[in-house]
Amino acid sequence: AHEGFGPGAPDGVSHDEDVDGHADQGASHDHEDIDGHGHADQGEEGFEASEASNVTRRKDHSNEVRQNVYAMILRRTASNRLCHGVIKQVHQEIGISLRTVQRIWQRGQEGGVHGLNSRKSKNCGRKSIDIDYDSIKQIPLAKRTTYKDAAHELRVSTTTVWRR
Repeated sequence: AHEGFGPGAPDGVSHDEDVDGHADQGASHDHEDIDGHGHADQGEEGFEASEASNVTRRKDHSNEVRQNVYAMILRRTASNRLCHGVIKQVHQEIGISLRTVQRIWQRGQEGGVHGLNSRKSKNCGRKSIDIDYDSIKQIPLAKRTTYKDAAHELRVSTTTVWRR
């Protein structure tokens, strides 16, 4: 919508009237702004919205799904040689992206079934702070009577000592 036009416009000019106050007679600039660009009903903004919806988030597939995909590809190969169109067939059957199926095949060839396992296990989430429990025993009892004292001696935060 144009600023200053419409039923709520301060000067009372409706959207059917142009700046001169003349009614629009269905001219070719019905859906164009001042620069001659189309509006949302012409598809300009609709393109931006559909462009944003095309962005998909990468899915993390379970180890079982990866192994099933790899097994499907292996069943369709001849003596460990990938036949033409197999990856595309598997991609269409399962609904996993073509690039993901290609990556599963490549990792399976490099590392076997174990190469398909998620690389995220033990490499995601909050990093743990290890406390050596033997070092707690080394601290004199008078200096470890409270969490704060023990944390100071261990050089970690009080909360970390409390969680352990």
